[in-house]
Amino acid sequence: AGERAGHNLKVVVPSTASCGRERLRFEFDVQAGGRRRFSVQRPIELGLGDVYLELATHLNAEGELQVDQRTINRTSEKLSFRCYLSAPDRRRMRAQVWKLPPGEDVLTYRLPAGDELLGQKLRVQAEEIGGKRRTLNYNFVAEP
Repeated sequence: AGERAGHNLKVVVPSTASCGRERLRFEFDVQAGGRRRFSVQRPIELGLGDVYLELATHLNAEGELQVDQRTINRTSEKLSFRCYLSAPDRRRMRAQVWKLPPGEDVLTYRLPAGDELLGQKLRVQAEEIGGKRRTLNYNFVAEP
């Protein structure tokens, strides 16, 4: 009792995983002096945190679902991204962030018949052009 052990653990997340703070759940089944099962949850940060997106949705006066994508660049470089918004049963939308200096930029997507998308999962993917060629993935739910 009271023993401690340390082991390295390699965790591989799919390339489609969402950036940002996530919780990993580890389940253990230990058989030493009797069988014990337990689980532990630990937070992890996916991505470097130097470039990230903040997303907000609302229905505008025209009944469109408006998605505001704020791109935040905390590096010292100018960065460019090809951005894609995917929504259920809709054509994928494309936008571009071009040579964003340190700071922020806002892109706005507008989807007609926005009430049909409320409560649905949407996805934004931002692929860096040049540079480190990072891909930022964000899954979120459309809210009024």
